[in-house]
Amino acid sequence: MTEREARDRLERPIQVDDAHLGGQRSGGKTGRGSENKVPFVAAVSVTDEGYPRNAKMPPVPGFTSQAITDWAKDNLDPGCRVISDGLGCFGGVTEAGATHQPKDFGCLAALLFSSRERFPLLIQILFFI
Repeated sequence: MTEREARDRLERPIQVDDAHLGGQRSGGKTGRGSENKVPFVAAVSVTDEGYPRNAKMPPVPGFTSQAITDWAKDNLDPGCRVISDGLGCFGGVTEAGATHQPKDFGCLAALLFSSRERFPLLIQILFFI
């Protein structure tokens, strides 16, 4: 399954967001720059009706334009439309042949509840794909 996921590319409109996995250790740095957290891209391809189809959540070295360009070349079909919260690094998808549509969600909660049926995006990923 991991091999198939590695070679499959996301297509259609794709919703992306930056995320971190890990926690705080005493004495360590907190927030996005913590050495205890692994940055990854949460990406979900959706149908024209807004329902989730496929998801990928690969780790990235950081949220830079170059890291996102490299991620997009490996994971996205050229010509697809990428919808993000407007974080500057996501503009890097254009270097991989995708179009970028920044959208003002107001906050992460708005992104997680942006689907047609108002289900949290992560719940859709876990239970409907």
